[in-house]
Amino acid sequence: MKSFKFLLGLLLVLGVLVFPHNDASAARVDSKKITSIYTTLKGKVGGTTKVCLRAKGWDWFYNPYVTVYQGKKTVKGKKLKAGQCISFNAGKTATRTYRVEVSRLSVPGTFYFDLHS
Repeated sequence: MKSFKFLLGLLLVLGVLVFPHNDASAARVDSKKITSIYTTLKGKVGGTTKVCLRAKGWDWFYNPYVTVYQGKKTVKGKKLKAGQCISFNAGKTATRTYRVEVSRLSVPGTFYFDLHS
């Protein structure tokens, strides 16, 4: 019985390692450095789309409220930490432009917005 549980556990661990399950598995369509309150991301997206906050440097104290707009319409907004994403349904695959607003600019460190599809 112990060997059966061991094999089952081993299969579970291998399944988690083999199959991608995080945001990195999504294709990055566009990436821009945050230099002002508004950042424009453009790319061919469809279905589940994500806008992610990525950091290079000190990131533990920067967690702004991020709002994603398409045209004048608010798509979604939430408070993000580095490495987190806003996920939404973009509909059919097409080239779209999103405007991303941050509540405040970054402090020391370099931060990026990534558009994933």
